[in-house]
Amino acid sequence: MQPGAPPYGGPQDPQYGQPDPYAQPAAPAAAPAAAAAPVVVVQQQQQQQPVISPYSQPVVGGGGGFHMYPSTSAGVALGLGIGALSSYIFGGCCCNLICIIGIILNVIGLIMAYQAKGVVSMNPGHPDTGQAGNAVMVNWIAVGIAVVVTIILVIYVFVLMNDPSFGSGY
Repeated sequence: MQPGAPPYGGPQDPQYGQPDPYAQPAAPAAAPAAAAAPVVVVQQQQQQQPVISPYSQPVVGGGGGFHMYPSTSAGVALGLGIGALSSYIFGGCCCNLICIIGIILNVIGLIMAYQAKGVVSMNPGHPDTGQAGNAVMVNWIAVGIAVVVTIILVIYVFVLMNDPSFGSGY
């Protein structure tokens, strides 16, 4: 810093071409004396349209405020469906305890998924709409897998019981 220079943030030296932002505005130039009649300028007010950014979030409900939705159990229903699927995959068949637990999870998951789907259908734009649909789908897929595995198991037991070499020891 040079001696005699203003401290940081002080008034600017006018030789650098930047006007002082705090200076008084210059007086308007005097109107010519030979003006015939004063000119009246009428400005029309234009109605301002709200600027909507393409990146903004949509407002649900049109009120512009925070909209509360009723809670659903879609996430729990989806978790129960995934738990039932994993119990069928890792349990092997529908005869052991793990698969029976999977069937119970599956039934509870289907009930909760349809309850969530009912809440979502009553409230358009509900944030759990996709999750409730996915919970129904995953739980029905788990039911399908359980049914197919049970049918395969019954056919296997039926064929095994009709085999003459079954139980003979040879």
